[in-house]
Amino acid sequence: MRLGRRKYTRIDIKTFDQGKIVKVVADPVIATAGRVNGKLIPLLILDTTERPDLAELVRVHQNFVEGDVTVQWGALEGRLDHITLFLRFLRPAERIAIIEFEITKQGALVDQILTAGAVYLQPGKPGDKLLHDLEVPKVIVEIPDTGFRSYWEKIYQKSVFGQLRKSGLTRAEARKAASDVVSRMREIGNFQVT
Repeated sequence: MRLGRRKYTRIDIKTFDQGKIVKVVADPVIATAGRVNGKLIPLLILDTTERPDLAELVRVHQNFVEGDVTVQWGALEGRLDHITLFLRFLRPAERIAIIEFEITKQGALVDQILTAGAVYLQPGKPGDKLLHDLEVPKVIVEIPDTGFRSYWEKIYQKSVFGQLRKSGLTRAEARKAASDVVSRMREIGNFQVT
């Protein structure tokens, strides 16, 4: 997948643990009136069993009105079928979270994060679901436009096109259907609670 000239930014990681990818174990969406204009915001339940520092960050964040985080989208070397969200928390504690998404399976989730401009993070373990305990602490992270959206459009369309081709559609049929699929997913994703 070639998207033009590549620019690399180095991410400094202070400890080995902070360099571990945090896996998403569940990914429902939440819409709340008064939060991000009532948009559907993805909730990522993260497997923090090997990253108790992230669980503690979310717990501590409950006592702060705001925190500081920097956001960067990218890919890990050799994993072009995945997109990675790098989060560097600066306040209330300095931590890094590397969250990876498989484009073919979680492309709609990435697209919704970009559409909402935000994501909820909740610590958990494999098998956890939102309905198991609605009171588990979670933190909302603003995901500003970093210029990644234009790259994402190409990546997402190409991924959907590839999936439709594998299902047996011709190139022309898959190209048209890919645009329709993405448009319909975005219609659903633009639902708002008022």
